[in-house]
Amino acid sequence: MSVELNPQIGRELTVIERLPKLVGGIIAMRRDLPEVHKQKIRQALLTLHEDQEGKQLFVLFQLKKLVPYRPEYMRATEALYAEHRTLRQRNARMGLRGNR
Repeated sequence: MSVELNPQIGRELTVIERLPKLVGGIIAMRRDLPEVHKQKIRQALLTLHEDQEGKQLFVLFQLKKLVPYRPEYMRATEALYAEHRTLRQRNARMGLRGNR
């Protein structure tokens, strides 16, 4: 996205590492929501990419479509967070700044 907005970034920076795809977001519903409502919402979200208004939203947010949640989708995100936490703790022990 940054390169598309500013091509100079693509010319002046070098990729040093690529990460697996990370979860961009999760949509959740209240547990006590009636099942009939959950099903209607789920169906509307899963077919959102099929109508013009949904397509416009997806272009805006650079999405292809929404998919049902599966726990394995979080693995790369959880691994990155665990690595971040480990580095932060190590930096704190060493007295380095930027360990927020």
